[in-house]
Amino acid sequence: MPSLNIESIGTKKGRRFNRKREIAKKSMRRRLMRLKKEKEEMRKEKESIEEGQRRVRERMGDVEEEWEQITEETNEIFRQTATTRIRLALMLDILKARQGGDVVEASHLTRLLRLV
Repeated sequence: MPSLNIESIGTKKGRRFNRKREIAKKSMRRRLMRLKKEKEEMRKEKESIEEGQRRVRERMGDVEEEWEQITEETNEIFRQTATTRIRLALMLDILKARQGGDVVEASHLTRLLRLV
């Protein structure tokens, strides 16, 4: 039977403790590396989301500008349509006045037509 002395017992305990410490360090390093990787992935995802939001804001600005332009064009068409209807109504009234022999009324409506 091998002889046991106090020094060899302490050394075995020390080796066992050091081994556990090394295992714990490796585990912590792996966990730290995994967390760093996750952090990097989250940063990239955040940048991607921010880029997407920027594009959406730009597109919304473009859509708003286009909407304003279309609204202006539509209003102009309404104005032109109203003017055209007034002109047509005056022309019809002029024709009726001429057919009815009312030269004064036809002359008056003709002057109005020129103003419109």
